[in-house]
Amino acid sequence: MKNSRSKEFQKWILAEIARLPPNSCLPPDRELAKQWDLSAITIQRTLSKLREQDKIVRIPGKGTFTPGLEKPGSKPLEVKANVPRESSVEHLVAGLVRLISEGVYRRGSALPAINFIRNQFKVSSETVTAAYQLLEKSGYVEKIGKSYWVGQLENLMTPRPRKEVFFFRFGAGDFRDILEAGPVSLAFQKMERELYGYGYYLLPENVERMDALAREWETEQRWPAGLVFHAVTPEHIPLFQRFFDEHPGLNKNRVRILVYGEKGDLSPLTRHAQVLSRGNVHTSLARMTAHYLLAQGHREAVFCFDESELTGTTPFHFFFKIALTIKSVVPGFIFRTVVQSRPGSTLNRTFLRAIGPEYQQYLRSKYPNVDLKSLEEHLVISEKAIEACAEYPSAKIWLFSTDEKAAAALQWLRNRGSAGPRVPQDVGLVGFQNDPRYYHLGLSTCGADWDQMGYMMAHSLIGDVKLAHSGRGFLKVNCQLVDKLTTLPMTRTLTVK
Repeated sequence: MKNSRSKEFQKWILAEIARLPPNSCLPPDRELAKQWDLSAITIQRTLSKLREQDKIVRIPGKGTFTPGLEKPGSKPLEVKANVPRESSVEHLVAGLVRLISEGVYRRGSALPAINFIRNQFKVSSETVTAAYQLLEKSGYVEKIGKSYWVGQLENLMTPRPRKEVFFFRFGAGDFRDILEAGPVSLAFQKMERELYGYGYYLLPENVERMDALAREWETEQRWPAGLVFHAVTPEHIPLFQRFFDEHPGLNKNRVRILVYGEKGDLSPLTRHAQVLSRGNVHTSLARMTAHYLLAQGHREAVFCFDESELTGTTPFHFFFKIALTIKSVVPGFIFRTVVQSRPGSTLNRTFLRAIGPEYQQYLRSKYPNVDLKSLEEHLVISEKAIEACAEYPSAKIWLFSTDEKAAAALQWLRNRGSAGPRVPQDVGLVGFQNDPRYYHLGLSTCGADWDQMGYMMAHSLIGDVKLAHSGRGFLKVNCQLVDKLTTLPMTRTLTVK
């Protein structure tokens, strides 16, 4: 039935086109659909076919017309006297300036080759060359060698407010140890680059000036976009609580705050700031390592770190997290610990009991089925830690607190040749930093994704990305264990929940 009405409508519209004079307006699509009891899609499809056959003219926003000598509503061009015609060079310059101002060609990048512009704008090579020279005279580009580089964009861009992020650190010294020392510096470097790409400027400051700066912000009513605090510990929590109470404008003006904690429980700060805890990162690493060892079928492993690392407690607690996570799943797992001692050191096996009482209580509450004293049974203290690791041939994997120690172990095993275990056939080596300085050795590593971590820190300050948090409110960091040349590859996919 509808097919017959559709054919009748097509005959009728053709008759109307023949009957009406040129440039006559036909009824709207909605009225035609109602009149002929057809759907709007059927009407549009029929009229589109007629338009393709040049039997009607459809102009968006105006309607459907019968064909004529000129389009409805069009006006003849007016030629004004004494108005110079724009040359091809000027027209091309205007187009290139627009592309530069829109960011298609960014500052510091080279303009395309002359042949590319010639084909894109359908002009001659001489016109492109003349346009580039005119852009250079105007200060939009600079010629370096044979290429023209975009520069001096201040002439094109309107000034915008400067978005500032203040980076506070606790303790004396410059920021070199934060931005240059250790793999975690890669995350802060990525954070700075990401912020800069979004128009944010990172301003280093000492934490002693934060109250004075806050008073300036309140007086001038010019608030920063964000604040970053580095190396925060639980001892600083009262300082932060007082700071937030005395300066409520931070919250009212939505100043985003990021806290990077070195150690301890910083969960009280999650009410006021995004908190990234090194301990939380180590917990993720420990969980990843435990699942990896169990998935690979290991039932014995050696963990090696240095006596000097006991003062910072980071590898010390990291070792406990790995050992206790594994033993909570497989109580019979043998987790051997080798501590490289200093010459003349008085360190003995009872140092494991020196953990603070609060941390011991926390470990017992989290791992009630694990006896902490049992870890002393497989503890070795030696000035030659790598040789001590080799005394346990049943342990098919050695874990090192740093990639530097893993690299030293790899070199020691290579020097022994056939006299020692082969890597990775007999023993696997894993470092815990993912340090780029040792990428060339092909060390298998377990570490945080520093690039993702820096991206996450930057966007916690920008506020445009929804970030994942742990159960205690900390920012959640992705960790990964990558099999390279010093471990046998996984035989099945590892999934850590």
